[in-house]
Amino acid sequence: MFGFSFKKSKYPFQLFPILASGRVHLCNAVMCNTKLAQVYIHKAKKAKGYTVEMLNLQMPFRMRIAVNNGYYLSDYQPQDADNITHYLNDLEIYNNTLRIPHPYLRKDALEFLNRAADRNDEFGPVDFAIRQSDGKLIGAIGRFVHNGLDGHADEIGYWLGAPFRGQGLMTEVLIALTSHLFRTTPLVRITAVVFTHNPASARALEKAGFEREGTMQKMALKNGVYYNCWLYAKLKGG
Repeated sequence: MFGFSFKKSKYPFQLFPILASGRVHLCNAVMCNTKLAQVYIHKAKKAKGYTVEMLNLQMPFRMRIAVNNGYYLSDYQPQDADNITHYLNDLEIYNNTLRIPHPYLRKDALEFLNRAADRNDEFGPVDFAIRQSDGKLIGAIGRFVHNGLDGHADEIGYWLGAPFRGQGLMTEVLIALTSHLFRTTPLVRITAVVFTHNPASARALEKAGFEREGTMQKMALKNGVYYNCWLYAKLKGG
């Protein structure tokens, strides 16, 4: 094993490629912002044959949205990989979403965190971790940015870990995020698409002020099977 560091920054940062496992560990970093962390991550990705794994990166939240009872939304942290892997190894989440794989591996979580960091650097905060009061990730929610940041309409997607479902928390999360988006962006219409075999998610949307606009026949294709979906929408001022 050998290590090297980037010398152009005042922040301590070490890369430790582990040749036997083909993994690159990013360690010992105290980052001032996500953009700086992404510079290092992109540099590490250029080390062909390695998988980037981020350890102990402490990055301040760029956005924090209060929900209730100590729950809040924020951008992601590298340490979230363990909880993402744990909660997404859930057949119920797999059956009720289109693109989340099963089994869900740690490498899937790391790839997701990299994509989320890229999107948040490109668009600003659009992907959020749902956190309990101690900062631990328990779910996720975000917008797709289908029409760019100046668009008047967009779609959201979300999931919540099994121990926290059925308590009304997702409804509160939906209210908090949509209120924030209507207040701080040009959005006047926010939509969500739900499989018709997922009435629990539909109820959370309805309690958060979304209205069902119709059923989309054979809207989703998963593993060779077509699924019908409900289209929900919430309007600004509605």
